[in-house]
Amino acid sequence: MDTFKIINHHGEEVECEILFVYEDIETYKTYIVFTDHSVDQYGRQEVQSFIYNKETSMSEPIETEEEWMMLEMIFENLLKENDHVR
Repeated sequence: MDTFKIINHHGEEVECEILFVYEDIETYKTYIVFTDHSVDQYGRQEVQSFIYNKETSMSEPIETEEEWMMLEMIFENLLKENDHVR
């Protein structure tokens, strides 16, 4: 399990678990999808994502609906694959 720490919007340091990393061969962007294990109002685990810029070692926000849809599709497929294995 790969983890990293972030400072949340309350100023607290929180450990996050990387769920998957996706490198797009067309755009050369690296997407990191992760969770800090917090839950939403419906009891579902919160999942977040950002673009990781390898050249600057900085994160960048995902700004397009197409990128969000692509990551959601990849994540859903990974969940289906894991359910199939169990």
